[in-house]
Amino acid sequence: AQPDPSEGLDMVIVIGSEIVLTFAADFNPSNNSWTHFAVPLSPSPQWIRQTDGLPATSQDFDDVFGSLSRLTIRGEFY
Repeated sequence: AQPDPSEGLDMVIVIGSEIVLTFAADFNPSNNSWTHFAVPLSPSPQWIRQTDGLPATSQDFDDVFGSLSRLTIRGEFY
């Protein structure tokens, strides 16, 4: 089965200090194969603030990781 498009391409979600940051992959992994992903733990174009859709700043990262309350990794596509 193909990945559910409604789930988007968000691979990692981090929450802290009431800020939600999402890291979106450029593509869904291939069917039935392992795919390597490296997620930078610093601002990059793929890290987005969920509240306004703008790229995450260095201050966002400091705030989130200084008070991290949740880390979600999307590790399986079906």
